[in-house]
Amino acid sequence: MVMPNTLDELRALERQVEREWWWLNGALHAVAQLQAERVSGSLVGFREMQEQARAIDSRRVQIAVRIAELERDLREHEVVAAATCVDAVAAKRE
Repeated sequence: MVMPNTLDELRALERQVEREWWWLNGALHAVAQLQAERVSGSLVGFREMQEQARAIDSRRVQIAVRIAELERDLREHEVVAAATCVDAVAAKRE
């Protein structure tokens, strides 16, 4: 693995590795819990994890939709700003 040289790249890599660590750590704990519950015959933990996964997936979709909305608004704003600049330059030439 090549180590980035800029602070921004290092911070981005740090966040990515931290997310990966938390995911793996949570997965290990979940597997251990499920194995313990399987021995006792309880599926409560499994059902709870399924519900959590559905809730997180729904949140991911909400975030993706909001990002798309903001990106669309930003693009529209940039188009309007560019058109305004073109109009201003044309007006000065007249």
